[in-house]
Amino acid sequence: MERYGIVVGGRKISNLRYADDTAICANNQTEATTLMNELNDAGERKGLKLNAKKTKYMHIGKEQHASITIGNEEIECVEHFKYLGSIKTDTADCSIDVNTRKGMAKKRMIDLNNIWKDKHIGKQLKIKLVKCLVWTVMTYGAEGWTLRKRDEKKINSAEMWFYRRLLRVSWKEKRTDEAILAELQVRRQLLESIRKRKLSFFGHICRSKCTLMKDIIQGKLEGKRGRGRPRAAYLDNIKTWTRRNSPEIYTMTERREEWRK
Repeated sequence: MERYGIVVGGRKISNLRYADDTAICANNQTEATTLMNELNDAGERKGLKLNAKKTKYMHIGKEQHASITIGNEEIECVEHFKYLGSIKTDTADCSIDVNTRKGMAKKRMIDLNNIWKDKHIGKQLKIKLVKCLVWTVMTYGAEGWTLRKRDEKKINSAEMWFYRRLLRVSWKEKRTDEAILAELQVRRQLLESIRKRKLSFFGHICRSKCTLMKDIIQGKLEGKRGRGRPRAAYLDNIKTWTRRNSPEIYTMTERREEWRK
């Protein structure tokens, strides 16, 4: 496998493994097919067989993708898939994941409707329950998100939806967000908490002894990018929120207490 893979930050990466899941990385269809068959052969020697029906592959790029087979079985090509509860797309767009988590959090809010209707539970306790039981659903995997302006607006709108549901306020009442926040004596915090989680996770990676994680986040892919405006990258959020350039950010993360502030 060392002969193949993609180069990130000068390091060749051919596979990423977590528990019993394996992700193969290749530059083209030929390399991907070779890697898949080598992996399948290695498994068969140990009495394991790769299930082609459960295996998916994703083509990233504008070129037309080709089929990949294991033995005589063709692997399905997908535009997005769920991995460890988070949705990955071929465009590196996190909007689908944000929308999915938003929908799941709203469902959790509706499922807990008996709590919000209970007049014996104070508003401050209900707010704590929202943060504990609903926000955790909304922010699952948020450390890996690359947020755009539209995603931040969706997160803010979701937070206000939660508060309105908590107060059982109908949209027909035409109450402003400011009035809702004033009644609950809170301020918008959901987006801020997501930013803190991402910054904390980024600092942890930079201080970590795992060089692979550092290379993936700090490194760049070899090759030329396509024409047009480049997509927002993971590090772009960090630069915007801290108002620092890359060297300054990496230096700050080494000082844990300073980075937390």
